Amino acid sequence: MPELPEAEALREFLDTHLVGKEIARVLPVAISVLKTYDPPLSAVEGAGARRSAGKGSSWTSPPGGRRANSTS
Repeated sequence: MPELPEAEALREFLDTHLVGKEIARVLPVAISVLKTYDPPLSAVEGAGARRSAGKGSSWTSPPGGRRANSTS
């Protein structure tokens, strides 16, 4: 099943603005989402993103190909 247009637009935005750059800092948009992050957000600081990919409500943007949930 193809991704929703909104999800594909977000993936394209991440490819344009994140891929190939170093991640300096990661901030949650709400405290309630902190329980959904494993590893902690600080684990990706200083890392670089090679690509972005979405499947369902999860986004993968390596380092390590780990998934980060986009919903709480």
